[in-house]
Amino acid sequence: MKINYTYYKIDIANIREYERTCNLLGKTSEVLGLMILEKIEAVIFNQSEPVFGLNDYDSKDKYYSDYKKRHEAVSNNVVGRFNLNFFFKEGDCFDYDEPIIMDKSFPDFDFWFVLKLRQYEFRLSEIRNFLNFQLETSFNNDKNQFIDFLEVNMDKYQTQLIENEVIDTVKDLIENNFDDKLILKMKYDKSILFKVLEAYFDSKNHSELNQLLTEHEIQNKICFKSNANQFVMIFRQLHMHQKIIGTLKNTEDWICKYFTYLKQKRVTDFNAENVHKILTKQSYDIPKSKRINLPSLVYTKDKS
Repeated sequence: MKINYTYYKIDIANIREYERTCNLLGKTSEVLGLMILEKIEAVIFNQSEPVFGLNDYDSKDKYYSDYKKRHEAVSNNVVGRFNLNFFFKEGDCFDYDEPIIMDKSFPDFDFWFVLKLRQYEFRLSEIRNFLNFQLETSFNNDKNQFIDFLEVNMDKYQTQLIENEVIDTVKDLIENNFDDKLILKMKYDKSILFKVLEAYFDSKNHSELNQLLTEHEIQNKICFKSNANQFVMIFRQLHMHQKIIGTLKNTEDWICKYFTYLKQKRVTDFNAENVHKILTKQSYDIPKSKRINLPSLVYTKDKS
């Protein structure tokens, strides 16, 4: 599936091509695919001129009838309709590739916005740029209005259209007020956490560790001098006890951006997939001898 992640406009032709691929791959149900396609056809019918129609040809004309028959042959087949590059409505033929750009003046703008947003599930890092573009072009840089719009529609379309990773990324950006900073906010005593962790870092890195724990950024990664799972489990526990303000995705990004660990005595970057698994898996554990316990928190294995 080839996607132009830096094309931030909400373009009907762009959305149809993505949804066509999702339908062919079985990623979208036929019911949802049909609903999306019919909405696309309604927009094109209302916003553009037909390629040709009964004003141009008699209904029995071979050119007209051949196209009409091709359309009728797949009228009850969602995949077949997606594979055509045209459709008929009220006797006229329309082109699916009509470049119609959606803005807030369009009915169901929230629906089209979410369809575009869901394309970024394979490039979460580009969501910030998409949202900033829409903030400027569709919301006239009214950040409060835009945040209200996002919060309502993340909840509205969560189970139907948007993957959890996309929603988590949007929520992280909202929490940080679209700031570029990647920080971790906690309700756990940061001085206690620092005392727990300091033995696992070189003394020369203690200042940077303290900066990270107190919601600041650092320039270079610092090394946790033990294995990866031990470190990530600390933040899993904090999440499970609701001591971290923010999403698991934000914590995952924070760990991968600022920390390394020792693997067979070699400094190694954290693997995002492994960090994600430890943070999110329903039941995950490490040997008791490897656990780093946090004062005042009861160690728990299973996520509620």
